[in-house]
Amino acid sequence: MLDFYLILFIMLFVLPAILLILFAIYYTHYEQFWHYVVIKVEKIKNILIQKDSKEEVRY
Repeated sequence: MLDFYLILFIMLFVLPAILLILFAIYYTHYEQFWHYVVIKVEKIKNILIQKDSKEEVRY
């Protein structure tokens, strides 16, 4: 029964708090946020390309 209340507490308070913080960061640093995401995605793509073709990707 205690586990149920713990899960309920996490669902009702912890998750919305995390989402609210993320939304606040996203809203206040909109351009920086997307710039960061794009850089991360490009790095992951470059790593995947390197693994596929075994060639150096020049920046």
